[in-house]
Amino acid sequence: PFILKGEIPTAINPPDRCPLIGRCPFVKEKCFLTFPSFEEIEEDHFVACYRSRELFND
Repeated sequence: PFILKGEIPTAINPPDRCPLIGRCPFVKEKCFLTFPSFEEIEEDHFVACYRSRELFND
């Protein structure tokens, strides 16, 4: 696990792209284009990240 630093983005008017771009050290070009789909990585633990399989494959 890792901790994201910086300002928490507003949920009032979310962007069409990943809202964590400014906080995530694992950002890639695709993150700027669209919002990733939610994916269950463990029972009852969901993430929306294009790199989730790569980062959470433990």
